Amino acid sequence: MVKGKLLIGICLLLPISILLFVSPYNMIDYFNAEQNVKSILADPDIREEALGERSEITNIIYLGSNTYQVKTEENTYIIEMKRDHSAHTIKVFESRKHVKQFNN
Repeated sequence: MVKGKLLIGICLLLPISILLFVSPYNMIDYFNAEQNVKSILADPDIREEALGERSEITNIIYLGSNTYQVKTEENTYIIEMKRDHSAHTIKVFESRKHVKQFNN
C-alpha cells in the first residue's frame, strides 16, 4: 500500500518537475525559431538594415529568451527580438568566433 502511494507520488512529481525545468514557452520558441526570424528578415531591405548585408540566411539556432544565433553566408550574428503588439524590436550583435586570453 505504501509502495503504491509512493509510486503515484513519483509519477505525479516527475512531469511537474520536468515542466518547471523546461519552460513550455521556450520549447515553442525553439521549434518556431527559424520561421519567426525568417519571416521578419525575409525582405532583403530589412535584412540589410538590420544585419548590414543582403546575403541569405543559412542557419538559425534558438538560444533562449528571445535570442537567436543567425548564420548568413558572410557572418554570424546574435539577434534579440522582442514583440510589442504589432511592432518588432531587433537588437543585432556580431558574433565573435575567436577570443584570445592573456595570462599574467
